[in-house]
Amino acid sequence: MISAKKGENCIRWLCALSMVLCWACVKPDGPGTPLGTLHIDYGSDVYVNKGKGHEGMTIYSGDNVVTWDGTIVYVNFPDGGFVQLDQKTDPDFRKWFEHGKCIIGAFFRFGRAYGETGSDCDILVNDRHLEAVARTKFNIETDDHRSILTVIQGIMLLRMQGSEVPVHASQQVVISRNRVKEVRTLSPEELREVTIWRHEYVRLGWCCADRKVFQSDPDECSRRGGFFSYDERIVRSRCQPPEPSGFCCQDGRVFESSRDECIRRGGSFFRTGEEAERQCRPPVRLGWCCADRNVFQSDPDECRRRGGFFSYDERIVRSRCQPPEPSGFCCQDGRVFESDRDECIRRRGAFFSTYNEARRKCQPGIE
Repeated sequence: MISAKKGENCIRWLCALSMVLCWACVKPDGPGTPLGTLHIDYGSDVYVNKGKGHEGMTIYSGDNVVTWDGTIVYVNFPDGGFVQLDQKTDPDFRKWFEHGKCIIGAFFRFGRAYGETGSDCDILVNDRHLEAVARTKFNIETDDHRSILTVIQGIMLLRMQGSEVPVHASQQVVISRNRVKEVRTLSPEELREVTIWRHEYVRLGWCCADRKVFQSDPDECSRRGGFFSYDERIVRSRCQPPEPSGFCCQDGRVFESSRDECIRRGGSFFRTGEEAERQCRPPVRLGWCCADRNVFQSDPDECRRRGGFFSYDERIVRSRCQPPEPSGFCCQDGRVFESDRDECIRRRGAFFSTYNEARRKCQPGIE
């Protein structure tokens, strides 16, 4: 692996010897060429070339940027790309043109970083274990023993033994001394875990979304289409629900509401409370009724009016509504049939305990 300092020497003599197509064969911008701008996201312990760094500071090609405990910074590039450095991270930055293409090199000794390429320049990531060209969103973590490279979006090209090996979106590669130790595809949840360090020091404020106030970071509130502020009072004053413009009837209950809220809850909207109360009747739940030895669907009041037995369980009603076993015989208009006394009398017949008696007396005109 070629270090930053050795890379400059390599540029001088390799390009003089041959036209080999390698990353070292480039025309670098000299020291002092503006490369980007420093933005301090959190903390204040950042140093540029061993001097204290500050917000808006220009970063030049050849500069070393170091972050210490509790400090996260961005190095923003003019084309919209950037590299975000976690705490305890120590890269050198270089800028050059390789075969007419702008390259920004980030040479890491240790630490963790997230990067996104812009419209003009690729980012070359280099440490003691790997070298890769990014046209993508990526996360890199490196120490003495290994590097972990995760491609969030797009593609990265690992330069190994004279060839370029592509690493695609959602893939994570573990490399030690230019040797691949592990490759795996991460789930969306695992990808979020890889970059969760970026939000470790995010300051929470207040968000109003869906007419609710809750604590949130600015990005989350924006994703939910809400209004964000670090001042809770401002958010709560902006998040008042609209004044009720009428009344809503829902499931037999009347309450003040706007038309939209009432419709959203599946209710019926009315302009006045009197109208809502007059028309807001709870829905009648039908059950089963046994009356006149017939089973039919009914509401409780109707079943009671017909002198029947009511239940919401059809099986119970049907079991209670079986006609009684015949207890004798009925004579009606000269015809004899099995019946109980009540049924026979209801049909204006003459009841007998035995069939023979009923048959003997069941003659027209005989009582």
